[in-house]
Amino acid sequence: NKNLITVKTIKDTQAATSQSFLIQKYIENPFLFDQRKFDIRCFMLIKANGDIFIYSTGYLRLSSTKFECSSGDLTAHLTNNAI
Repeated sequence: NKNLITVKTIKDTQAATSQSFLIQKYIENPFLFDQRKFDIRCFMLIKANGDIFIYSTGYLRLSSTKFECSSGDLTAHLTNNAI
């Protein structure tokens, strides 16, 4: 598949093969795109043997409203389009 990028293999890993993980951190002073918070989604596969494949196409998600740190409006802080 031309959209997959092979990355250096991680050897001697002790990764559990039956668990999924989501890693993220809230950024208090974010970069903005068009005055809105955003996140970049990209996907990777880590095989049990340590091989890593990164899908080369990702996408950008924007918040529904312009960002102001003091805003209590969740649509200024969240980029989840299911809200």
